[in-house]
Amino acid sequence: MASVTGVEASRNVVSGIAVREDAAGSLNSTIAHATTEGNAAHGIDFDENSTGVLVAAVLNSVSTGNTLFGIRADHQLPGTGSLMLTQVDLAGNTGGTTTGSNVVVTQ
Repeated sequence: MASVTGVEASRNVVSGIAVREDAAGSLNSTIAHATTEGNAAHGIDFDENSTGVLVAAVLNSVSTGNTLFGIRADHQLPGTGSLMLTQVDLAGNTGGTTTGSNVVVTQ
């Protein structure tokens, strides 16, 4: 499980926070009390890149003013991943609030 708390990742030439899993395992991650603003790509980027399951949560965080989306969550087939958002400010991202594939987003 990858857990990130209290980090600021702003004004980067790529995504602010990137959490990626490439092998046969699953990606289980929680990001809390984080700030990602003004990044050239996504503010937060979750990428489950193999046959595992994506289970992600973002809590009490700010992801604003990014060039792409506030949060990207991508889950490879088969199956469906999940992204839970609790008290997340996603205002002002050029691409929109969230994006990705094969993921159910709950707020």
